[in-house]
Amino acid sequence: MPPLPGTETILVVDDEHAILSIATLMLQRHGYNVITSPSGKETLHLFAVFPDLHVDLMLIDIIMPEMNGVELASRLSEIR
Repeated sequence: MPPLPGTETILVVDDEHAILSIATLMLQRHGYNVITSPSGKETLHLFAVFPDLHVDLMLIDIIMPEMNGVELASRLSEIR
């Protein structure tokens, strides 16, 4: 039985463009809506500009310049 198509929105945060591209292609192929961000700073800005943005799952790179994934997840949980 093939997997059911996804309908959720997934945020992918990674500082490597190739990773963002591959993750987006794979997730979209299975029906997911994908939002990408190249940094923690831009992700926080995204949530500030769009306070009603609904995200079902976040895939966050742990090692990024300026703000690591753990710090970003912590700050996002404070916002939401």
